[in-house]
Amino acid sequence: MEIKRRFEIDPMWRRVSVFMFVMFFVFLADAMLSDFVPGYLEGIMGSPLLMGLVMSTSSVAGLILDLLFARVLRNLSVSKMVMLAFAGCIGFVGLLLVSTYWPFILILVLAMVTWGLYYEFFGFSGQKFVVGIAAPVQRTAVWSVIETLRAIAYAIGPLALAWVTQYGERQSLVFVAGVLCFGFVLFGFMKTKYKPEIEVDHAKITIWHEMQHWASLFKHIWPMVIFGITLVLIDAVYWTTGTVVNDQLAQQHPLGGFFITTYMISSMFVGLVFGRKEIKSHKKTMAFIFTLISGIILMFMNFMQVWWWYLLIVLASSIMSALSWPLLDAVYTDLLARMGRENIHMIGLKNASNSIAYMIGPILAGSMATLVGNIESFAYMGGLLVVVSIILLIFTPRKLKLPQSEIQNWE
Repeated sequence: MEIKRRFEIDPMWRRVSVFMFVMFFVFLADAMLSDFVPGYLEGIMGSPLLMGLVMSTSSVAGLILDLLFARVLRNLSVSKMVMLAFAGCIGFVGLLLVSTYWPFILILVLAMVTWGLYYEFFGFSGQKFVVGIAAPVQRTAVWSVIETLRAIAYAIGPLALAWVTQYGERQSLVFVAGVLCFGFVLFGFMKTKYKPEIEVDHAKITIWHEMQHWASLFKHIWPMVIFGITLVLIDAVYWTTGTVVNDQLAQQHPLGGFFITTYMISSMFVGLVFGRKEIKSHKKTMAFIFTLISGIILMFMNFMQVWWWYLLIVLASSIMSALSWPLLDAVYTDLLARMGRENIHMIGLKNASNSIAYMIGPILAGSMATLVGNIESFAYMGGLLVVVSIILLIFTPRKLKLPQSEIQNWE
């Protein structure tokens, strides 16, 4: 009997495993697309800044969906959100494939808009799933395991794309579409039962009301919003300027082409650190300290101009920042649980702040690359991490208090 108990799997982790298995294919496809798109767009646009502007339209679309979500899509189940994420991702690949024949700006913008929409569906489904199945002490562990799986996919993705790209851009996109279709078929055979929490009168929710709700929440959780935007800005720089650096370093040395892979590999350590730990307190402080260390390391990026130094700095810095992500997500999930039936507004605010960061990120990355250079951009972003982390360590309250009486009166 004791032996049987020892090998029993927690039902929560069983559901997480099913969800993660399906999501791995979305992660893998998105990793390949994230590596493919910046270089592809820069080749068409001929400028890092124009590339950043076009990529930013995906975040504009995501921000609009965040505003509309509470009104139009609130009662969607996690399963339906995942289906829409798959459909959007396949549509994104299709539009990119069309653009290889007709590289018109309109087609590229439509592709970026589709990218933003499917990414939002993916984000909403993950947040709703975790808050619905994990206890407070389990949330950091769940997010760390999800982050580890994401890291594996994003480490494999660029390598798989590099292998397929030798056959051509169109063949690469067809390969990505195949990965997505395989994942979608698997999802059809898996039952992830998850019902919406409540029924809502959509007519009572307006975009203006949603913005008022966000403003009210921001007053109380602004440190996490600012912190999240900062982390996403760094991620955006890696997936825009970083992909260009990856190609440049690959020309210096074959291992230099592992720049982006090194960035993502670091997140694999997160599951080892947090996967079996039940963290009850000090999540915010730990996240800020890890990011502070990450920024200090990143500031030394240009200390030596050799490929192996760049990879070493990226590995050390991104290990520290990777530890911050599940802690940030766990803090948000705790807040979602405390909000109860109105937690959709918190998810909207979090995703909207991410959309704003991804809107600014490519433009910022393109501008900095033009002004100071691609490698130097990372040293400046390290300085940003240091400044933001110190400010948040000083001014963030020990407990983030929500306006519960006000939330109870929201429609």
